Amino acid sequence: MAYTGTIYRGVDYSPTWSGWAQNPGNTQTNDSDFANDAFASLWGSVPPQTAPPGDPSVPVNNGTNYRDDLGTIQTDGFHLVRLYNWDPARGTASTPGPYPPANGAPALPATSDVGLDHLNFLNYATTQKLKIVVPVSDYFISNGFQNGAWGGTTPDSKYSFDKAPLAIQDDFKQFIASITDPTTGKIHAAIQSIDVGNEGDLATALTDGTTASQFLARTNWWIYNLHQQINGTTPVDGNPVVNGSTGAIIPITATISNADQGATSPGGWWNDLINGVSPTILIPLGYAGWQNPQTLTNLFTAPVTGLSAVDPGYASYYYNSVNISQGATGLAATLAVYDSGGSSSAWPFKASNVPLMLMEVFTPTQLNATAAVAQATAIEAYLQAHNAGTSSSTTNVMGYNYYEFNNEPTLGLAWGLYNYTGTPQNADTGTTTTFYGAPAFPDITFPVDTLTAAQGPGGAGTTLWQAWTDLFPATYQGTASNDTLVGTAAAETFRGGPGTDSIDGGGGNDIALYGGNANGYTLKATAGSATITVQDKVGTDGTDILTNIEQVRFVDGASLPTAWQITTASLPAAQILKVVDLYTAGLGRAPDALGLDYWASQLANGASIKDISNAIFSSPEAAATYSSANSNPTLVNLAYQSAFGRSPDAAGAAYWANELNTGHLQRTDLVTALIAGASGADKQYVVNTEAVGAHFALTQGLNNVTSAKAVEALVNGTAASVTAANAQTDAFAATAATAAGTELVVQIVGIVP
Repeated sequence: MAYTGTIYRGVDYSPTWSGWAQNPGNTQTNDSDFANDAFASLWGSVPPQTAPPGDPSVPVNNGTNYRDDLGTIQTDGFHLVRLYNWDPARGTASTPGPYPPANGAPALPATSDVGLDHLNFLNYATTQKLKIVVPVSDYFISNGFQNGAWGGTTPDSKYSFDKAPLAIQDDFKQFIASITDPTTGKIHAAIQSIDVGNEGDLATALTDGTTASQFLARTNWWIYNLHQQINGTTPVDGNPVVNGSTGAIIPITATISNADQGATSPGGWWNDLINGVSPTILIPLGYAGWQNPQTLTNLFTAPVTGLSAVDPGYASYYYNSVNISQGATGLAATLAVYDSGGSSSAWPFKASNVPLMLMEVFTPTQLNATAAVAQATAIEAYLQAHNAGTSSSTTNVMGYNYYEFNNEPTLGLAWGLYNYTGTPQNADTGTTTTFYGAPAFPDITFPVDTLTAAQGPGGAGTTLWQAWTDLFPATYQGTASNDTLVGTAAAETFRGGPGTDSIDGGGGNDIALYGGNANGYTLKATAGSATITVQDKVGTDGTDILTNIEQVRFVDGASLPTAWQITTASLPAAQILKVVDLYTAGLGRAPDALGLDYWASQLANGASIKDISNAIFSSPEAAATYSSANSNPTLVNLAYQSAFGRSPDAAGAAYWANELNTGHLQRTDLVTALIAGASGADKQYVVNTEAVGAHFALTQGLNNVTSAKAVEALVNGTAASVTAANAQTDAFAATAATAAGTELVVQIVGIVP
């Protein structure tokens, strides 16, 4: 049997920060679950990060301080994200219930299954066309502490749901709820699969007395019951199944470690999981050799029913996964052993009749870029040689993840594609309510570190992520002639080359690659259209028409999400001009095209003008005007000069200063309020600067901020000034359109005259 589905190329993600440590007690960081509203400044893009309806947690708006890791992951070319921790209790009201919890908290009801704090993460991942591997962490398999762990009990041989501790039953329901989309009642579209436990063969939770038999049985309990509740036909807890047998199958796995290759137990941990064990079976060497190197003859302490015995159809949803650290040659050899089905002397023996995901691929030594790229080269060569992902596939390998997105400096890990650099900016988590009782996780401050790409194997000027992802196959390659390239529902890459090409990515997260630097191209969208035209300025790549392409990427690493342009092109002019005003009246310059497209697209996606104003006027560029260093009267004077080209009259100055002094108006909302109340000559001044800004950023698509200031400096209350300023913009555009131009041009035509 061979795997013929999507080949996943992903990255492992645990966005810790400099100085992070897993804290005990009731804090936001008592675990490593960062895929929730509290830490949206790490993975998200822009505010508002509001709690979903019914979520009692209180996330905060961190202004412009959003790092957008998911956006970076998508831009880098990955389309799968593997997480390590997921606390399904976040965002759940606490109410009394039937069994006693720990620490004096109220008892819990069996129906306490809201768990909404991860929905924003999953929704944003969907907009980025990323799929997520969601974990059931080792805590939910261990003896543990507080509510929600097994407390020394073991599932029965049938893995009966109602024989598990009530706390675990509630955890299970919480978990299902936390990955269910409330708008559809189905498992969220962002979920690729569920990973039950991490490195069971090393038994990372055994420090609390959990035995290998318990860990194995509990892993199977979760796998079996998750499948029944999500993919099955019979509910496990009296509630309806989620997707059902006719819905999308959600795959489930249990990740082991590279150490399992030295297994002394027949077949290793995977084989034990699938086929079960008896007390006469040796614990695989991965566990015994890691935890107890002096006792390599340990036996399982109790029999464990194999997944195949309780559910003979396990292969329809279960896949094997491994965290693996091998050099390129060893990695290729391991894949060959897996696909051969193994033998009595080779790992992984009889368990290779299901797909395999390399859940972590990392170098044997800390961040060796050359070795890391060699690993990816070996994997891609193997996939290509075995027609992976096609109908003629001869491999069971379903994909691989790079370990990992960012460094974890506190833990001494330097394997990341990105390093922490520069001075971090602080953000707040807000508060998080949990189902296991008061008090809620409190609001804390944490640093949002700047990320810089790790150096690649080519030395200065190269990046590891680019070297790694450049190995992903360019599925569609054009010729020197005019080509029509049409993709499928999968995530794919297109390289049109010379000529006039028509490229349709179909479904999936698709990328169009171009052979020059970004400043050598013009991108154009038309009002109301969902296509993008890409034209190079030097004649090497011709002109392409892009449909259903999510990213345009250039050889210098610059990458542009097409959604910014397409979404902005769908908006009425009046909506876009509200954002233009923030630049022209608030910053005293025309918008840069990319900035305008970005914020206009956020407006279309639910952000308010207040949110956008707060972000723009909290930026370093705006600090000279809007920072607290300026008194309120000074701020009013500066805002009048920028918005209306004049000083305020005495009455106006007094009124607006009082609004700021009393807190009726925030400093970042002043310009919006001034514009809303403008009339007469002031209104005409706003209209004139607005027209010039829109011509600069939309019609001509320019991005040079110096030029943006120059054209607005020409504007006053007369029509002649608008004509002169637009003529200057046209002159800048004429230069930008040539091979000597130094800026990426991003036009949206048809919005304004």
